[in-house]
Amino acid sequence: MEDILSQVTINNNIIGLSIILVILGRALKSSPMIPNYLIIWILMGVSTILSLIVDFSVSGLVEGFIALSLATTYYQTYKQTKIALEDKSSVK
Repeated sequence: MEDILSQVTINNNIIGLSIILVILGRALKSSPMIPNYLIIWILMGVSTILSLIVDFSVSGLVEGFIALSLATTYYQTYKQTKIALEDKSSVK
């Protein structure tokens, strides 16, 4: 396992892919036909497919999961900060 992970290099494509995933996730979130629990699975499939198209290797697969993690972190940071600011402004 260490041999496989030591061969993984992180490209700049991850940032672009994660931005695409954030935009796609927001679009899926606003769609009433898609349940919330399916959004992460759809994003996982999209990130895996797109990263394997760019680089069909274990490294490409790992980059897809890293991009998905970044996109989820971006969205959750935005969401939690927005909630905290709304709560803080309603306390006054």
